[in-house]
Parts: sequence; structure tokens; C-alpha cells
Amino acid sequence: MMTYQYDYGVEYVIPIYCWLIEGSDKIILIDTGLLEVIQNDFKCVNAIFYAHELEFESVYNPHPLDFRYMAEFIEEIDKGGQMVHIKNEIFEVVSGITMIHTPAHTKGRMSVLINTEKGILGITGMEVIPPGTNINPYLAYDVMLKFKNMVDILVPLHEPTFASLETIP
Repeated sequence: MMTYQYDYGVEYVIPIYCWLIEGSDKIILIDTGLLEVIQNDFKCVNAIFYAHELEFESVYNPHPLDFRYMAEFIEEIDKGGQMVHIKNEIFEVVSGITMIHTPAHTKGRMSVLINTEKGILGITGMEVIPPGTNINPYLAYDVMLKFKNMVDILVPLHEPTFASLETIP
């Protein structure tokens, strides 16, 4: 179910990473997956969380086939003023780090662009194969291909080879 019409029956390890971005005066964690995946989010009492407005529609009014969010957690930090509802297609978090709306896995999915010394690094879900759970496989493929062509370094969120790296230079 993780890769749309690709390698049915083949076992696939699906890591979910949280990326720490160094080089800023702020501590920046990037997780392009579920908000509750960084199991200690609730401990980040001063954190600001960013998500596209369409993602909140899925949280507060989920489709019966979509059950990915722990709405209580999101509601708590949203009501506490820690959530930023992004309405634009492109949103600059800080200088050099931009979130871009890439609907594929969900309607409000966001990917991240980071300006580095080696070019633009892009953090996204999977390379180009649409995820098994998607809003539209054709749209997902096109959006992911467009994103891949925007970056110099692609970091797919669920790529198992990153588990053996300590850092991405």
C-alpha cells in the first residue's frame, strides 16, 4: 500500500524521519509526514508547527477513508496558538527554508526546499512513485515529478538508505 501499483507483495521498510536543520539561529525540525510522528511533539512547548490549511480540513472533517490524524493532539496545539495555517502554495518559514504545497499523499501535503551550499535540497515524501494512499495518482505523479525537477538534491522522506547516514552535507 505504500507504493501505488509498484512492487506488489515486495517487503518494503518504510522509515519515517525527522530532519534537524543546522545553520540557523533557530532549532528547526522538519517532518513531512504525520504531525504526531515525532512522538515528543507535545514536549516542544515553545514550538510553532506549520501545515497547509487543507490539512486542517482533513483533521477536523476527515473523509471516512482517511484516518491518519490524532485530532485531539492537533486541536490542542492549534487552540494553543502553536499552529500556523498556511494558505499559500509557497511559504517561507525562515530565510532559505521554504514550504511548497505538493498535494499527493494528502490534499494539504507540503514539501520543503532548503537553500544549501550545494544547491537546493528538497525534502518530500517519496521520489516519484505516488504513495499507495493518495488523493489522485495522476496528480501525485505529476506533482512529485515537478518537485523533483525543482531541486538539486532530493531527500525522499521514506527512503531507507538515509537510515545509515548521520548527516546530509
